[in-house]
Amino acid sequence: MKKWIFLLLVFLVACGGNHETVQVTERQAPKTPTGPVSEDGGADVGGGNAIQGKMIEEYQVDVTEILEYQESILPIIKALQTQFPDLAADFLHIARVRKWYIVPADLKSLDALKIGIPLEIQTEQVALHTPEKIFIDRRRWEVMSSSSKSYLILHEIVMGIKWIDKHEGLDRCLAHSKKILVLNEFVENESYKDEVRTCYKTYPKYYVIPTKFKFTPDDYESIRSLVSQLGKELTTTDWEELKLWFNSRDFRKYD
Repeated sequence: MKKWIFLLLVFLVACGGNHETVQVTERQAPKTPTGPVSEDGGADVGGGNAIQGKMIEEYQVDVTEILEYQESILPIIKALQTQFPDLAADFLHIARVRKWYIVPADLKSLDALKIGIPLEIQTEQVALHTPEKIFIDRRRWEVMSSSSKSYLILHEIVMGIKWIDKHEGLDRCLAHSKKILVLNEFVENESYKDEVRTCYKTYPKYYVIPTKFKFTPDDYESIRSLVSQLGKELTTTDWEELKLWFNSRDFRKYD
């Protein structure tokens, strides 16, 4: 009997030798990321930001609709229209293309010496300017006189103009296209639209290299000097001298 049982076991093992072995493993739920994850990982890489319960996007304004822009900056642009159209085009570019925000938040003060101001003078940081955005402290903005608001807008536009040459090709091309608007009484036409399309076709990608955007104390002083000059009565301005000043300070290169 034992002999028959032994032979039966041998037969079963021999027949089962070609069966495929299937390994069954327990499927585990994916783990939730607990640390920073790169964009390639497909997890969260950012989120919305708010100030006093409102999204930052809600604080964006159209600076061209602000009263001080219309009453003080537009007359400057119109004066530049015939005398210095390249500069007028830059004014339009910074006002229309850059993103302007008026936010209820304290802005970090810049080092006084780095912006060409003696250390013993205490200043208030009313605005901060990045290559693409301008942030204005709403609480300080609201207590400023209309004249001071005009000077602030003018200051930020002039600072933006100083930075245009630091941008890559697309931004410079779009700035140059605004000259068509200036020469066409600020009215968009097909020539302007074609120029804009050409810019996007020529420079399909828009990007910023932050390390290129640095000012020296002399740069800040040049900005304040130009703001002071443009903020005064322009009928006495020597426009040829102003163009030479641009070249001497390497403020902005025009063709």
